[in-house]
Amino acid sequence: MALGAIQLAEVSCQLHDHCTIIILIRKKAVIRNKLVEFKKVRQDQGSFRRLFIDDLFMLSIWYTSKINRKINGFQLIYGEKAITWLEGEGLSHRCINDAGWYNPTPILSESAGAIPATIVSTFKAHASDLEKDILEYILQRLEHISSKT
Repeated sequence: MALGAIQLAEVSCQLHDHCTIIILIRKKAVIRNKLVEFKKVRQDQGSFRRLFIDDLFMLSIWYTSKINRKINGFQLIYGEKAITWLEGEGLSHRCINDAGWYNPTPILSESAGAIPATIVSTFKAHASDLEKDILEYILQRLEHISSKT
């Protein structure tokens, strides 16, 4: 799933047995080296999410509500891998399996191993325009886990 080549589509990424997140992917627009927020993100009742995309990353941030704005999870997709952090579950780094023609919904599958330090540093550079509290929140979790590997 190379972000630069994706057409406009809805993609489902299954986080775990009971939670499916729908995200809107951009069409051909190449946003280089800088995460840009998509304002028209499909929202589910009772929660709120934001979506940021550039040529290397897709970042989804999940909040408890639009009013509260307390982050309860995020997912950073790069290449065919996803780093997901959920409140109460912690962080995972998994491969994205497109499941083939018989099931067009991509799912998170086996572990992708350690998070490369280059991914964290590249994300930091691409996310420099994110709100400071969001950037610190995500980096704190990414750097904590990458320093253990």
